[in-house]
Amino acid sequence: MEGKGEQDSLLVDFLASIVDYLPVIPDELAEYYLNRSGFDCPDLRVKRMISIATQKFISEIVNDAFQLCKLRQTAPLKEKKDKLSKAWFIEGVILLGWIN
Repeated sequence: MEGKGEQDSLLVDFLASIVDYLPVIPDELAEYYLNRSGFDCPDLRVKRMISIATQKFISEIVNDAFQLCKLRQTAPLKEKKDKLSKAWFIEGVILLGWIN
C-alpha cells in the first residue's frame, strides 16, 4: 500500500490533469444542466469530473448498443425472426452482461 504522501501527490497530479483535459461535453453545456438540476459548484475540476463520468457512461451505452446491433445482424435468419419479438431487447441485455 502506498504512503499517504504519495497518495496525496497522485491526487494533486490527477486534479491538475483534469484542468488540462477537455471532455467531449463542453463546459458550458455541463454547467447549464448542472445548474438546471440544482447543482452549484464553482470548482471547474468537479464539473470536469462529472463531464468525464457522463462521457464514459454515454460511450458505454453506445458501445453496448453497437455490440447488440452486430449480434442481431450476424444471427441466423430464424433467430432474427425470433429476436424481432418483444423479448429481443431482454435477450440482448442478458447477452451483453447488463443483467447477470
